[in-house]
Amino acid sequence: MEERTAAPALALPHAPDDRRERALDILCSDELEPIVELVAWSMGQDRFGVRAHDGCVIYGRVRDGHGWSYSIESVDGRNPLADQATGRFTGIDQLRASPYPDRRANSYPHAYDELAQIFDHRDAPDVYAVHTAAHNWEERGGNRGEHGSVDSVQSRAVFLAAGSGIRSLGEQDRSCRIIDIAPTVLALLGARPSGGVGPNGGPRADALLARQDGEIIPELIDPAASPPAHVVCVLIDGCNLDVARDLAARGEAPSLARLIATGSLFTHGAIASSPTVTLPNHTSAITGSQPAHHGILHNAWRDRATGARIVTESPATWAFAMNNLSSDVETLFAAVARSVPGARSAAINEPCDTGADFSTFAHVRAGAMPAIDSAGSGVPHANAEHTAADEGYSWCSMIDHAAVNQFVQQWSDGPPTFTWINFTLVDTAGHKGGPDSPIARAAIHDTDARLGELLATIDDSGKSGSTAIFVLSDHGMEDTDPAVKGDWQAALDAAGIPVTDEQGFLYLTA
Repeated sequence: MEERTAAPALALPHAPDDRRERALDILCSDELEPIVELVAWSMGQDRFGVRAHDGCVIYGRVRDGHGWSYSIESVDGRNPLADQATGRFTGIDQLRASPYPDRRANSYPHAYDELAQIFDHRDAPDVYAVHTAAHNWEERGGNRGEHGSVDSVQSRAVFLAAGSGIRSLGEQDRSCRIIDIAPTVLALLGARPSGGVGPNGGPRADALLARQDGEIIPELIDPAASPPAHVVCVLIDGCNLDVARDLAARGEAPSLARLIATGSLFTHGAIASSPTVTLPNHTSAITGSQPAHHGILHNAWRDRATGARIVTESPATWAFAMNNLSSDVETLFAAVARSVPGARSAAINEPCDTGADFSTFAHVRAGAMPAIDSAGSGVPHANAEHTAADEGYSWCSMIDHAAVNQFVQQWSDGPPTFTWINFTLVDTAGHKGGPDSPIARAAIHDTDARLGELLATIDDSGKSGSTAIFVLSDHGMEDTDPAVKGDWQAALDAAGIPVTDEQGFLYLTA
């Protein structure tokens, strides 16, 4: 856990039980039923409550080795977390047939664990309100595509691996977790256990990282192969797995198709950590630990000691987000340096860059913004229609093109042992039109072409036979219903319950 010096008195004390109960009644009322999927809270002593409009579950956790086991204490009505299947609504046909599904048809993978871990952090909210799949969240811009929920579609991130040391299993109807990626990369590189801390905060002898909540995916690694000399991780922010698979199958994403044909893809994806938003999950993928443990709790939250608002995802704070990273965790960049003699690493367009030898954002912090081509100079792989019509599409195309240029430069200087590159366009387009919209499909197509440039660079270096490639996203993306709008803060304010709302993290202030 991140340690901070405690203030003499908390500026945001935890709400008393009676105020929290009043808030829960309002959040789970008939009025807010269309926009509130469920609400979660800590009851202390490793006990948690989750309530929806039509039921409530109280559950507990106990230490089980280096992890946790969970047990249900009571259920009133329907257990909101009863269905935790990872494969609900997989495949493009099911995605289209079930837009913004109702809570009674939905599933919530690993939900007991994902919701409980939030409350391990000292700045955790009094109540975590999770929006419904249908909720077109006006205060976040009324995006047509959305994420953040613990439901199956929004938590389902892309997971694909191919190349040196990776078994060619094709499409597998299974999942992993986003926290499994870091230990799997280290195991593939031949790292040995060094001991560390596990999910419950106790010692973990088999850990490859200082704090390791995730597990190695052993079936992915070819035991007969030598470790690769190079690993490249490509994160496509906000990419819906089923739409990407459909484009690959249609020949409209040939780079992804090439890697699927020669590697292993999990059709149930990598289940994102909660909340299923950008900065927490970039950091979970790179550290192998949950948001409450690595310290990047949300895209924004409140420091209970000072009352200050901590924002990690904005143009002003993006480059400095890792100031909040817990000293108890270790990034892949640092772990690779420790585990592989002579290793060099690169973090390209990636905010979670602590320990990298080259970092885009290190240059930004030093006041030296990397060169970005303007749209007018002909950025390649940028859909002309959407670039002309949408400022966000144009800007992200330029940013992602600059990332490709940095990758090419890093590999021309001698391929790093470990390279992480982040592409931003698909998330922006998915928010704009929804995950299966023309603009989102164009964004995946453009990003696939940029992935093709990375693969060509690797091929041209003569290192393709000794390079493993991971393609992932940080969370899913789900369509919303433009008719389902609303704001739970207004209802709480009207009831005289003061609240500070950070994208569903509710601090019930005095």
